[in-house]
Amino acid sequence: MERAFSSFKLVISYPELRLIKSDFKAMKGIGERPSLLDVGAGNGKALKFLTEGKRYAIEKSVPLLSSLDKDIFVVGTDFKEQTLIDKRTDIVFCNPPYSEFSYFAQRIIEEANAKYIYLILPSRWVNDVAIQQCIKMRDAECEVLGEYDYLNAERKARAVVNVIRISLIDKRYSSYGSNAQKIDPFSLWFKKNFAIFEESENSSHTDTLKNRHNKNAGGFDSRIQNAMVPGVDLVAALQSMYDTDLSSLVQTYKKLEEIDTVVLKELDVSFDGVKEALKLKIGGLKDKYWRELFSNFDKITDRLTASSREKLLKVLFEHTHVDFNKSNAYALVQWMCKNANLYFDDQIVETVEKMVSQSSIVLYKSNEKTFGKEQWRYVYRSPEGLDRFALDYRIVVTREGGRTDDYGSTNGLSRRAEVFLNDLCTIAGNLGFDSTGCERARDFDWNDSAKKVFTYYDHSAEKYVTLFECRAYCNGNLHLKLNQAFLAKMNVQFGKLKGWVKSPKEAAEEMGVDIEIAEMGFDANFKLTSTGDVLALGVDYSIN
Repeated sequence: MERAFSSFKLVISYPELRLIKSDFKAMKGIGERPSLLDVGAGNGKALKFLTEGKRYAIEKSVPLLSSLDKDIFVVGTDFKEQTLIDKRTDIVFCNPPYSEFSYFAQRIIEEANAKYIYLILPSRWVNDVAIQQCIKMRDAECEVLGEYDYLNAERKARAVVNVIRISLIDKRYSSYGSNAQKIDPFSLWFKKNFAIFEESENSSHTDTLKNRHNKNAGGFDSRIQNAMVPGVDLVAALQSMYDTDLSSLVQTYKKLEEIDTVVLKELDVSFDGVKEALKLKIGGLKDKYWRELFSNFDKITDRLTASSREKLLKVLFEHTHVDFNKSNAYALVQWMCKNANLYFDDQIVETVEKMVSQSSIVLYKSNEKTFGKEQWRYVYRSPEGLDRFALDYRIVVTREGGRTDDYGSTNGLSRRAEVFLNDLCTIAGNLGFDSTGCERARDFDWNDSAKKVFTYYDHSAEKYVTLFECRAYCNGNLHLKLNQAFLAKMNVQFGKLKGWVKSPKEAAEEMGVDIEIAEMGFDANFKLTSTGDVLALGVDYSIN
């Protein structure tokens, strides 16, 4: 399995990964599906091999980012621009570039918010003073699991390497089920940046203020840009504002270093209290800016049904701990585009299956199976074994709600029915029926069973055309009559996604539709490209 680095290509062989995998599987408190962060994940093959749990990656190469599987979440791009202290996983793994192995190892050991670290390093790591100091700072236990010789690697990569496990947990309490780390990585970062509290605990009052004003305050040299307007790089504007806010936040807390430690003690200002407050504020700041970016994803989310949108945004909001910067935003948009395309397909299948009932389908010509009424009883989808069918143009939807006067209803229509009808409009839009600005469920009065007409704009005919008609009833049923072209495209896509038809010709024969309609419907579902989505958000695409 290949990993591309700046100066050479190194091949990781499976024996090292098998060794790592067998080792952590024997560890208590890891479980069968540990979460794992790979720093320099490459094409993701190591991640896929090591765990079936949650997979996280830091990877800089844009081509490699594009090749990562959809179940690998990118939490960073350039490692030198990331922090690991807020990226909690069971395991951190890294096979760093040999020219920078010491830097990578130091950063990971110092910042990893994990139970175990697994590193593949040149054997000379044992003489690296900085690495040994980091291990000591974390009060970690280090063990060499195996030694390998890359005899067949390119000259620069040819070396004897060690597979190392670094345990960060406090084993004194592991027998009680605790996997707490001995030393919290955020505490190390806080002490390094806010020495006032370290001094107040370990130094005398006479030297706590010495040379303090000459210390480098750090932070970001950035300024707020009034650039959040259409046609301007949104991500660049947000990053500049984020950097400014973060710098201001850190500088505010560093003002505490100008206060006499005696006064701080009298005011009962504690290291732990200030540390936790800053930790929460930094997390909140990241969350604020990621959510602002997500709110501009409407070009994507507007094409998702309610359930698909909820699933996608749930994953995004779970990962607002990712450092907010331009390259990470690009990687996240790329991940979103890749996953959104899968949702666009899945939601067609889900929506069609909601409409399947005894009276709503026609069988494919090759399907000789018949089903009696008793086989439809108590089923939510189609009966087991029923396959190769299409929807009829008149449909009775029996389990998505109807008219109601319950609290939370919309103009007499149940919330569930409202969502379903709006989802149907979304599906139509993705299949090429432009319903932008047209009717949605809440635009009608549903307090009677009169016909409600949903339309789309036909750009060829330059007029509005009926997309579908709906009548809602108090028994919880919706009666639909679909536009024939819409129905045909949806049926063709459904059959294709279910694997029942392999070509437009087969779709036309099985469903009894014209070959022209089958050809238009076969590739009709909307798809996103990474380039298009990035440009739609105003992101500079020229990221190296």
